[in-house]
Amino acid sequence: MLNNKIKIFAILGSSIVIGLTIILILNLFNNKEIVYVDNQRLFDGFAMTKEMKVIGEREYNLRKTEIDSLYSRLQYVEENEEREFLMKEFISKRESLEQFNEEFGYTESEKIWSRIKNYTKEFTNNREYKFIITSENSRNVLYADPELDITGELLLFINSKYEGNK
Repeated sequence: MLNNKIKIFAILGSSIVIGLTIILILNLFNNKEIVYVDNQRLFDGFAMTKEMKVIGEREYNLRKTEIDSLYSRLQYVEENEEREFLMKEFISKRESLEQFNEEFGYTESEKIWSRIKNYTKEFTNNREYKFIITSENSRNVLYADPELDITGELLLFINSKYEGNK
């Protein structure tokens, strides 16, 4: 019980320090050199994310169809040896599907964030932004003036860069 309270106070303390640090930074640079973007909106709205999602779903569905077919065959096989072979194949393919799902999501997310980061660097070079804060559904930023939200502007930029660099 005491251990949980210490963890809660540590998290609360860290949150307050982060919030105060952001406020301090915003006060030091009280202009539009500091802006923010919504991570989730940026990631979800990026054209590459949408393409990778389609590719991932297509591959997932192909593998799932194969597994479903094996399962159907298992229902009608009566011979033990053949049934055992199909069961091993079914389990192997199901595990492979789960592994694909985890790895594909992680790998593609890393590639997408890398591309977003590169485009964002170029985006900031063309403007006078010195600092871009990211927030996921405003969980890390307690309050930010909506005028400082450049998510839409950055999203247009990275999508146009992505479409031009295909």
